[in-house]
Amino acid sequence: MFKKILLIVAVVVFTQSVMGQATRFFTKAGLSTHVPYEWTANDTRFQLRESLEEDFEGYDDFTLDFTPWTTADVDGSATYGILDHDFPNSGAAMAYIVFNPSQVTPSMASDESIQPHSGNKFAACFASVDPPNNDWIITPLIALGSNSSLSFWVKSYTEQYGLERYKVGVSTTDNNPSSFTIISGSGYLEAPSAAWQEKQFDLSDYDGMDVYIGIQCVSNDAFIFMLDDLTVNSEASEGTLYGKVTDALTGDPIPNALVSVAGLSDYSDTNGDYSITGIPAGTLNANFTATPTSGTAPLDVQFTDLSSEGTHTVTASHEGYVDYSNSQVVIPDGGALELAISLSPTLAEGQMRFVLTWGELPYDLDSHLKTPEIEGTSYHIYYSSQGSASSPPYAELDIDDTDSYGPETTTIYDL
Repeated sequence: MFKKILLIVAVVVFTQSVMGQATRFFTKAGLSTHVPYEWTANDTRFQLRESLEEDFEGYDDFTLDFTPWTTADVDGSATYGILDHDFPNSGAAMAYIVFNPSQVTPSMASDESIQPHSGNKFAACFASVDPPNNDWIITPLIALGSNSSLSFWVKSYTEQYGLERYKVGVSTTDNNPSSFTIISGSGYLEAPSAAWQEKQFDLSDYDGMDVYIGIQCVSNDAFIFMLDDLTVNSEASEGTLYGKVTDALTGDPIPNALVSVAGLSDYSDTNGDYSITGIPAGTLNANFTATPTSGTAPLDVQFTDLSSEGTHTVTASHEGYVDYSNSQVVIPDGGALELAISLSPTLAEGQMRFVLTWGELPYDLDSHLKTPEIEGTSYHIYYSSQGSASSPPYAELDIDDTDSYGPETTTIYDL
């Protein structure tokens, strides 16, 4: 085998024979030796239910694109290749590459020192020609729950040029390398060359937060930093939903109403109060509107995204009342939400009812209804003119709430 070499001219390479792993080399032919680093934001967000696991098996061999992860080649330097071996992006200015030793030409499948911890691939950071390395691989934005932790496996390909060095950081703002707080200590860590080593870090200080996690290679003129099988563990934070179920016409509490969310249920008590605990994190609900919805082709349609993330569908029911369903309820991770529910008594044919409910603040919201001409007169139904159910306008403000939560109810009794 060979000792490390440096290129003297683009096509002349000098080596010295030594025993050990493959040696590194660098050629400037067709490559830029330095690429200025430009930060690109990535706000892809993962709501962690149990864990985020990355073994790099799902990426193309030798790709530099780790989407939805982010890489940052801050040093901008070209990198060393492997002498007498070829693979796509060899020698490129890069941060990390998905490395598959069996697909190198010629194959490195027989070199035990460069095999993945598991599977066929790992993330590799090659030594910068202009050391030291300053290269990052960064997770997507992760919504942590509780008891959060990080683990991964590292290795140096060889100690011939010194062990690989790295740091671990967390950012609560963005994925810019300058935004990370290093949690691995005041200095750098070293990856052993003899065997893969598992590293674990406690992330409980960041429980309940949205975070990016970054592995920074800071090796100084070494060779190949190897990273594999990264896992972020976190227990989903459980939320609580509570509130009161009332009659939309009278404002009186309704006992024995069934309230359900995420497969959990509770019956309201004699005061109309309900409480549901242990609610898991919500989901992404996809929704949109389109305007116009018909016309002559070609048609210019404007779509509006109404999707919501982290939402639950809450339902409530009781005999003699219209079933309640709200698919836009956001319960804070590990927190509690008070939701006032007003059930509308079953409507007769030809009737329509509007029920307005809200939270503790503001204390008062007002419902307004304006009618077309009815027997020659238009009407405005609101708190100062509450209408009538039995005479024009055949619509009435049934209840006007002024002390939080609602309901504020208006019924059209004759459409």
